[in-house]
Amino acid sequence: MNVVIISGKLVRDPELKRAATGKSISTFSLAVRREYRDKSTGEYDVDFIDCTAFGTSADYIAKYGRKGMFAEVSGRWQIRKYQKKDGTQASSNECVASSVSLVGAGKREDNPSDGEPSNKPDEPQGKNLEGMDVADDDLPF
Repeated sequence: MNVVIISGKLVRDPELKRAATGKSISTFSLAVRREYRDKSTGEYDVDFIDCTAFGTSADYIAKYGRKGMFAEVSGRWQIRKYQKKDGTQASSNECVASSVSLVGAGKREDNPSDGEPSNKPDEPQGKNLEGMDVADDDLPF
């Protein structure tokens, strides 16, 4: 059974595209903290995992997700094989999301409440989660 459940901080704002059929496709990356600390530094190791969502999940994460927000994703693991422009074979690993949840609401330009839950029924509600050891400045994007 191929089931993946991951949670972490969004590395950058999700990107939304449309397929030729009009279906929404959103790509984003999560910084996911490992359960153990590095013995030499005492800090947690972090994995950066690429994710792709389709349809309403893609619309949701693209509309409400912002860099640094905490997200939970469930779906499946996919390895895609493709041919590069130079003719060599390559592969990529990603989580194909079937469900996406934003756990904390962050400050947005169009929502100046600085993380306070919105009263609008179609926006995610919650409070910021502290405790991830990945600061926005540590993210590569």
